[in-house]
Amino acid sequence: MPQVVTKPNNRQLAFDDMRISVYADRILEGLDMLDKERLVRGVNSKLRRDEVTGDEISNAFMMSALELVTKEEPNWKFAAARSCSLPCTKKRLPTADTSLIRTSLMAHSTLFL
Repeated sequence: MPQVVTKPNNRQLAFDDMRISVYADRILEGLDMLDKERLVRGVNSKLRRDEVTGDEISNAFMMSALELVTKEEPNWKFAAARSCSLPCTKKRLPTADTSLIRTSLMAHSTLFL
């Protein structure tokens, strides 16, 4: 489990499980059929270093949600998309990064059509 989170301005904060839970609530708002604990377990499994960045946490949410997309639970793709869009409200992603995210989401969502 990480001990420190490094923010974009190199400010460091103590890692807080509650913030992960609150972020998961924001991502899953209105998607009540999805299991928050499964998402949080996936995120925590990806954050194994002592120090992580905010971007790494956001990416862990996106990848964890994408891994949960199945034919039975296709709504995880909406959680993955939301996990991409929430960080964008804090900073603007370069066009190349946005297109990579869009391509990844489209590839995963077409698997179950």
